[in-house]
Amino acid sequence: MSAMQDDLPMAGDGTATGFGMTDLEERLGGPQGRDVQERTTAMLADRAQRLRALMDAGLPPNEFRKASAAHAALEAAFDIVSRFPAGSQTRGQ
Repeated sequence: MSAMQDDLPMAGDGTATGFGMTDLEERLGGPQGRDVQERTTAMLADRAQRLRALMDAGLPPNEFRKASAAHAALEAAFDIVSRFPAGSQTRGQ
């Protein structure tokens, strides 16, 4: 953990700030979090699958590099969102 992170106070929900850093994080931590998680991971998986199909069909080298980077980002986002403890955070309750 960096020195800057060590200086952050911990909130009651175990996060450094006690609030979501993004709108998606807020929605994942809310009462409909599991539904948001399912819809978001489905959308990410669909986009990754469609991008993979384009890559498999053949792209020029420069476009393939861009598509490969985007595909890796979609897979990373899927992994992060699917591991988020959706709906389990308490927000000042």
